[in-house]
Amino acid sequence: MFGQVLCHGPPWWQCSDLCCRSDVESLKRELQMLSEQYSQKCLEIGDLVAKAEEQEQVLQRCQQEGKELLRHNQELQRRLSEEIGQLRAFITAQNSGDGASHNERNSCELEVLLRVKENELQYLKKEVQCLKEELQMMQKDKRFASGKYQDVYVELNYIKRRSEREIEQLKEHLRLAMAALQEKETLHNSIGK
Repeated sequence: MFGQVLCHGPPWWQCSDLCCRSDVESLKRELQMLSEQYSQKCLEIGDLVAKAEEQEQVLQRCQQEGKELLRHNQELQRRLSEEIGQLRAFITAQNSGDGASHNERNSCELEVLLRVKENELQYLKKEVQCLKEELQMMQKDKRFASGKYQDVYVELNYIKRRSEREIEQLKEHLRLAMAALQEKETLHNSIGK
């Protein structure tokens, strides 16, 4: 009866052999899946790095443009202040001279011109303030992008180390499974003889 039970199923070494082959195939599939996940993460991180570098370049260009605009506006403010000073000096000189009605007309025109220049100056000051605020926002964006880039870099290194450990573990499991399979084949061959 014991011999009959053995005849109905495959010999024990074939079952063990099938289990080892199944384990090896499972390990190979798992290794392939981890390799694909690692590759996908590397691609994603590469894209993020490229985007971060592109944002960095755009930010640097914007900062440079902002600095140039600030310098230009400061130059305009300086010139406008000089013109206003000259106009005030001219008005003062005109008021101290003779020809009251002619001077009053020139004085009114100059005062209007002076107000216009002062309004332009106020507008330029507001524009400079807006540019400063925009520059500060760009610097914040730069710091945020830099932090994000650093986070992605740290995550990539973590994933890389973890994947390398898992790959080494899978290789070791595969090596052990192959050794066990080979040992069972050797045992099977020695029993078969």
